[in-house]
Amino acid sequence: MGKDLREANELKWELYLERGLAQLGKDATAIREDLKSAEWKVMLAAVMKRYTSATNVWITESLNMGIPQAVSQKVGKFYEAGGDGAEAYQELIIRITE
Repeated sequence: MGKDLREANELKWELYLERGLAQLGKDATAIREDLKSAEWKVMLAAVMKRYTSATNVWITESLNMGIPQAVSQKVGKFYEAGGDGAEAYQELIIRITE
């Protein structure tokens, strides 16, 4: 049962990631070549952390963001700076979770 739940969760994470990348106009090349702390990566990671149970390890690997602990730090700074009030963030939530 635990394995099935994990697989179901990962399918949801992958779907949200794909939708987020599409909304942001990003692809595998951008994931690989953009900075680990690129604003779009942090914003997408923030949505993933808030609306899914995706782990920092999964997010880090999926978005090429360096070490897992950095995801929490970068997302925390994003929220502290009021990033969740930005129109782009709100639009991303709508596009990912619809």
